[in-house]
Amino acid sequence: MPDYNFKSIQIATRLSNGDTLINNWVNQWNGAIDPATAPAQAIEVTADKKIVWALRSWTDPALGPATTIQLLDESGVPEDVHFGSIR
Repeated sequence: MPDYNFKSIQIATRLSNGDTLINNWVNQWNGAIDPATAPAQAIEVTADKKIVWALRSWTDPALGPATTIQLLDESGVPEDVHFGSIR
């Protein structure tokens, strides 16, 4: 997905519809954010690798990087999301 400029993928969550939600973390150490080529903060991808939507909010209202997203309409326990072996 060359048009989406991922710097540091944080969490990939399988949704109940079979799609995957990917969170991308970017900060000031990655350099200035150019709104014309800004990386996606979050993106939903289908099983056949089609983009459903991508969030790029680096100007007003700038949401900043997306380490995690709380999914309000998905079942699951947010506390069960872990970073590798860290629990």
